[in-house]
Amino acid sequence: MGSLVARWAKKLGAIVIAVGSTTKLERLPADIGHRLSSETPDLGSEIRALAPDGADVVYDFVGRATADATLKAVRDGGAIFTIGAASGPAAFDERLVTDRRIRVEHASAASAVKGAFWKQPPARFSRAGETVLSERSSWIAMP
Repeated sequence: MGSLVARWAKKLGAIVIAVGSTTKLERLPADIGHRLSSETPDLGSEIRALAPDGADVVYDFVGRATADATLKAVRDGGAIFTIGAASGPAAFDERLVTDRRIRVEHASAASAVKGAFWKQPPARFSRAGETVLSERSSWIAMP
């Protein structure tokens, strides 16, 4: 799922920070952007080192295990899209999300994949695509 979103975001002109296992990262095209191992200590800080103001959009496919890194990686006023929850549902600090004006959306992996197969993101993700299209330098991170 992450490689599909990485390719989609790159094609739309986003700067991509892909996070995953070495095996998964090796399967991505060479021009995909930045790659970080999912084993990286303090992953959120590593993403911030690449995007000091934070990522405009963070797609999180893991859930509970990556929630802290996801929250640290997204910029104030940015968006987090959780798709599936391999490690359980992400629990974000609601006060922090509100104070930082972060938009959080959730979808099942099935609905996201269906949208990709039909060449259109699910309705709840359409604003993210519009953001990437209108801001060609958007940062997309996927912890």
